[in-house]
Amino acid sequence: MKRHFLAIGAITITTLLAGCDFGDLVGQHQSGKKSENSNTQTEQASNNKNSNSNNGHSSNNNESRGRVEDLTQSQKVALAINDPSVSQYVVNASELRNHSFYANYNGGGQRKSIHTYKLEALPKKVEGAPNDMTFYTAKPSKGSFVTLIGIGNEKVLIAGTQSSGTYQQYAHSEAARELDLHELLDKYGKSSNYKNLANQITFTQGQSSNASEYTSDEGTSNNDASNDDKVTRDNVIDKVEAYEGHQLDTDTYTFKEPEQNVDGDWGFSILDKEGNLEGSYIVTSDGEVTKYDENGEEIE
Repeated sequence: MKRHFLAIGAITITTLLAGCDFGDLVGQHQSGKKSENSNTQTEQASNNKNSNSNNGHSSNNNESRGRVEDLTQSQKVALAINDPSVSQYVVNASELRNHSFYANYNGGGQRKSIHTYKLEALPKKVEGAPNDMTFYTAKPSKGSFVTLIGIGNEKVLIAGTQSSGTYQQYAHSEAARELDLHELLDKYGKSSNYKNLANQITFTQGQSSNASEYTSDEGTSNNDASNDDKVTRDNVIDKVEAYEGHQLDTDTYTFKEPEQNVDGDWGFSILDKEGNLEGSYIVTSDGEVTKYDENGEEIE
């Protein structure tokens, strides 16, 4: 009998323990399933967040690209002249907006007024330039150099130069900057009021590089008889002496070596014997001579 009760007790205990283990296993399984579902939901939420973030980033890039494509040529220039890196070579945004700029010449400088910034198209393409880029000279000049502005679909090149060159020469010059329009729009698109500034920028067609070939004899005066041949380094001094009516006074002045600018015009400076700037001459490709004083003002 005693053995019988012991057997019954053992069976009962075993059954209880088995029930406990089974319940624990069920609980652990359900807990693991909940944890797995929670991890899956968290992972899905994270993926959705990353996807939304990537979509937003892509959308912003597309929006910026679309806005750049909508810019006019004058708006691109207006954005570019806001950048402080080019303020030495162009009339900058603040100066144009305030209708006043400081022109710095070799012999000194002076403040000048400006209401419209005029960009004149170059008669020929700059060697090695991107196919989508058009080049202009900006007037008035801010110094004893030509301001060259190249405008492309996504970039603007601004350079101060005293001679013609290739695109790579301009782009790698210390007096030049190549600017990205997407970056310019991000920096100055909201704060600079560039659209209003663009109204002060105008574009004109430049003189044809072969303009002298189409000048009729009737349109040429006797005083311009020396303009019949092409202006070169060898004869530019002759053009100036014909303009002055006498030989240049090399005893009193030093005349710098003539240089050709991007427009095809020739020019050289006049210095006194101490090296101070006294003036300069510009001879256009069709032989027209203009004389300037030490401040860059035209002498009539």
